[in-house]
Amino acid sequence: FNHQHINQNHTSQFMDFDHHHYIQQAHHHYNHYKGEIKRHVTPYTDTLDIVDFAIVWTIILITIYWIFSKLGKVKEAIRLKGLYPALRDSFFDLAQKIPFVRRKIDEELSKSSREFQEEVARSRTDKITKIPKEGFSEEKI
Repeated sequence: FNHQHINQNHTSQFMDFDHHHYIQQAHHHYNHYKGEIKRHVTPYTDTLDIVDFAIVWTIILITIYWIFSKLGKVKEAIRLKGLYPALRDSFFDLAQKIPFVRRKIDEELSKSSREFQEEVARSRTDKITKIPKEGFSEEKI
């Protein structure tokens, strides 16, 4: 089997290929669609100046960066924990950032903390208000 003959054949076919025709077609389509897009976008962008575009592009780039940074963290979590736990944890992390959810979590945590403190206070019948002169015996402890 002669691989060299096949490679030479492909090279000659590539060299005989009419690139110019396809480049002209691509250029024509580019100009056509560029005009269509410009026609639709211009009414919204005519009133904007360079500062507006800079602000919009800054917001777009920061958003893209944020998305990719989150995806990187999720990807790393999937590698470490597995798919389901990583997605679950990511969902709960995002949900906790919603103000309503954050308030509800804070309310429940403070309620649990109060209940725990009350329970501990009720269970301790022998309150110590000052340091004793002698330490407790082992039985007392």
